[in-house]
Amino acid sequence: MNRLDLEAVNSHSPYDVHSMGDQYVFVTDTGIEYHVGFELDSNPYYTAYWFNLANPEQQKSPGDKKIPQTVICIIEEFFRQTPDIML
Repeated sequence: MNRLDLEAVNSHSPYDVHSMGDQYVFVTDTGIEYHVGFELDSNPYYTAYWFNLANPEQQKSPGDKKIPQTVICIIEEFFRQTPDIML
């Protein structure tokens, strides 16, 4: 997988996104950390990725609308970088 252009992600994302290994991480206004990742599927017939969204500390979110907006910015950049895949 190509590395995502974080400048492009952060130009539209309400939360600042940074990379940590093969994960993309952001922290909400309430201090909740989210990790977003894309794992290559081992299917020999097509190229596909699994999408992973994790809240490692399993804290409850207070209905923060910036979270899905940030995740969508990451996914959009993923598809911009790798347009010929399945997710």
